[in-house]
Amino acid sequence: MEGFTDIELAELKEAFTLFDRDADGMIEIKEIANVMRALNHNPSLEEIAEIVNEAEDELNQRFQQQTTDLESIEEHYENEETTDTRKLIDFPDFVKHMAKWSRPLDTEETVLEAFRVFDKMDTGYVESTVMKKLLSTVCESFTDDELDEFIRVSEVNIDGLINYKDLVTHMFDI
Repeated sequence: MEGFTDIELAELKEAFTLFDRDADGMIEIKEIANVMRALNHNPSLEEIAEIVNEAEDELNQRFQQQTTDLESIEEHYENEETTDTRKLIDFPDFVKHMAKWSRPLDTEETVLEAFRVFDKMDTGYVESTVMKKLLSTVCESFTDDELDEFIRVSEVNIDGLINYKDLVTHMFDI
């Protein structure tokens, strides 16, 4: 489904189900960002707005298609008071949006972008102490010894800097 592995789909389903409070296979569109965060994605406010707007547009288009004939329109207005007015999305549509907005986390460019945040002068270097702090924050399962080993093999120069561009290139060549 949309290029996800079975394991990834299971993770998507599990997160989706957490927000499907009444177990009807639907979540409110406004919950999409929370589900994404539960999946360790960090969408920007602009991305959230775009995702929600796209989902709402699709929902509105479906509603218009369903109410094109007079009988359906009359039926809609007769039942309007009892109709659930929440804007909902089902799991297949959620997966479609996740496929569009999920960013691969393991590309060389993505890793380089992460390091560039700490390289204000765009030198291609980051301080080894900053690198260790970053890794200890992001990779909580690393022991201090493992972090020290990583720094040691990262070829720290005489100024205490690591060439992260070379390091990332080496990581992806392996």
